[in-house]
Amino acid sequence: MGTPEYISPEVLQASSGETHGLSCDWWATGVVMYEILYGEVPFYSEQLLKMYGMIMDHQKNLKFPEDKEVSEDAKDLMRKSGISTFSLLAGRVT
Repeated sequence: MGTPEYISPEVLQASSGETHGLSCDWWATGVVMYEILYGEVPFYSEQLLKMYGMIMDHQKNLKFPEDKEVSEDAKDLMRKSGISTFSLLAGRVT
């Protein structure tokens, strides 16, 4: 299934044996971008189920730490083209 910190909502929601689309790759790209810019993954907990809950409710849980200087363009890219792409592709964001 992969490294828990990088698992997309699409994978967490999938039934056994289902294939996954490109949104999983865009999700992971957003997570990697966040980790490069902030030095940590956007969603983490020692408790695996809690971390999965944070991922599933990513729109509420995605925070950008104020102590790092990251451009608004980069944040926007993570919101639209990376971390939140699953929601966009699934039609959950209007």
